[in-house]
This record gives sequence, structure tokens and C-alpha cells, in this order.
Amino acid sequence: MTDADKDISLLKQYCARLKYEIVKEHKDAKAWHLHFKLGETILSAERQPNCDFCYIFFSLNIQDTKIHEILDKVDRDPQFIYGLKSAIFDPNVGVSFILDKEHFRGYHISKRLFLHGAPFSIKDFDDAVQAVAMVGALGLAFVNSVIGDNQTVQKIGQEIPKTSPDGMYY
Repeated sequence: MTDADKDISLLKQYCARLKYEIVKEHKDAKAWHLHFKLGETILSAERQPNCDFCYIFFSLNIQDTKIHEILDKVDRDPQFIYGLKSAIFDPNVGVSFILDKEHFRGYHISKRLFLHGAPFSIKDFDDAVQAVAMVGALGLAFVNSVIGDNQTVQKIGQEIPKTSPDGMYY
């Protein structure tokens, strides 16, 4: 069994122990990929051959042309850029933007895990997953606020109590 096979097996075991549902696993010429769910968020692990590390990442790649039209109006606005960077720039993760003809189309949030050398544990894996998922969710919330995601607004509105508790608000 190669180091890559051992790493893949270890990551799959960690997913099972942490109750992360494995959605898809595939291998191509460049890397092995494992897609798994943390709640409703789909994250990925990628291990390239001849490397002693893997990446955990979250990707937002917007395909909807109606959303592109909205974002094209604001993606050069300094307030949009500042807000997006404030939401997703974190010293614990790496960030890269997806651009199409210099227009914002999404982002990748990633964290590198070294599987060899220093002791690597399930805690290290879970910490990386949580960091990537948290920053990815913050970025998604920001983008939703910009595009005016009606479903999100409606859901939040339903969760807010219709009447205030006695004595709390006057």
C-alpha cells in the first residue's frame, strides 16, 4: 500500500468517525478527490500524487447568469470588495477568487494538511474542516446579502418571533 493509499484510507476513516457523509470519491490524472458533507455544506479533500499533504476546500462557483448580472454591477465597487475580503480573509485558511474577464464568479477557501512528519490526528482534520466551512459560510452569507437572496430573507423572517416576550420590548 502506497503512502497516498494510506492517506486516502485515513481521511475516509476520519470522515466516518466524524459522521461526515461521503458524497463522491473519484480519481483523475491530477489528484484523488473526496467530497463530503458537513451539515448541508459540501467540502472536498484533494490529495495529489507525490505530495505529503492534502487540501481541504470549499468552493463557491456561481453559474447563474442572472446572478452574474447583479454581481457585475457591484464587483468593482470598493465597498463590495472590502466586504467580501472582510468576510473571507482569515489567517487560518487560503483564499483565491474565481474571475471571468475580471468579474467575480466565486471563490475557493482552502487549508493544507500535512499528513506526514508531525503527528496528524482526527483533531487536525476536523479543525481544518471547521475552519474552511466557517469561512466559506461567511462568504456565502455576504454574497447572499449582495444578491438579495429572497429565500434566505424569508427563512430568517419566519424564525423571528412575531410578538416580543413580555416586558422585553416597549
